[in-house]
Amino acid sequence: FIKKLENLQNAKQLKELWMNDNKIDTFDGLNCITSNIIETIYLERNPIQLNDPQKYKQQILSAFPSLIQLDALPLMSRLRANKIESTIQFKDNKDNHNDDNNKSNENDSVSNV
Repeated sequence: FIKKLENLQNAKQLKELWMNDNKIDTFDGLNCITSNIIETIYLERNPIQLNDPQKYKQQILSAFPSLIQLDALPLMSRLRANKIESTIQFKDNKDNHNDDNNKSNENDSVSNV
């Protein structure tokens, strides 16, 4: 059984962590996970999850904002929020690009006068 998470700081592209049914009992080792793109964490049936499920969920969600699946529960509201955010960002970038084009066209017409 694994009792502690460690040595994952170089796994920058880590998207999934499956460590269910082990002996992890503290949040201390989670700080070695430095991936900004982690989407799935399974720590079910570890003491960390069994001892205080509500605290466990809050701590994990707070530490990993990119998470869309925690244990067997898909985080649908977070998935929707991430999708909406990326749509808004795409729209904003597109609008900014169009504004830049309009400004460029305005400058062109001024210089042609």
